[in-house]
Amino acid sequence: MRLAEFEQLTEYSSFDPGIRKELESRGYRFLGQGVDQMAFLEPGTGWVLKVFGSSKRSTGKTATFNSDHKMFFAWARYCMTRTNNPFLPKFAGFESFIWKGRTYLQIRQERLGRSGMIGEFVSDLGYFLEDYVYDERPQTEINHAIEKNERISRIKNDKLKFLGDRKFDLLVGTLIELIEITKDSNFSWDLHPENVMVRGQTPVIVDPWVV
Repeated sequence: MRLAEFEQLTEYSSFDPGIRKELESRGYRFLGQGVDQMAFLEPGTGWVLKVFGSSKRSTGKTATFNSDHKMFFAWARYCMTRTNNPFLPKFAGFESFIWKGRTYLQIRQERLGRSGMIGEFVSDLGYFLEDYVYDERPQTEINHAIEKNERISRIKNDKLKFLGDRKFDLLVGTLIELIEITKDSNFSWDLHPENVMVRGQTPVIVDPWVV
């Protein structure tokens, strides 16, 4: 999902246009849209309201969740139980609603900034770690590989040096845990640079998986 600060628009939309119209009438400011999400700046709070679409029709008043929704539930719960991790976004509750027979999800997320080259570095680190995690390599071997690989070592000791060793190790541990979940849940790893944003200078992983 490419949604850098929710401002890069795509032509495809699975959303009923009435949803945007309704939210804008309530003072929400449209920020942008990806293939499966719309985002709005919430009036008075500064939070971003993210709305997730659905391809499935609901039965009566019963919400019908698709695989993307279920993946998002896993992601939101993961983040909301790790609020002290600076590399994860802050969320404020999520809920479903039915609009014209289709189930949608909505959640509030802190507003983050574009990551620029920081997103490139974190994405490179994530894809580097992916092979080691899938091969079930021990942490000591992963640490050695980070130092031995010229490109990744430069990311640690130069490009992301401002994090310091402790925070860099936490970033690596977070990426490893997310990759393990990817593997165990039959998701696909999708941490391209636009799925990394920043809080100040701190990189924040916003959308690491795809179904």
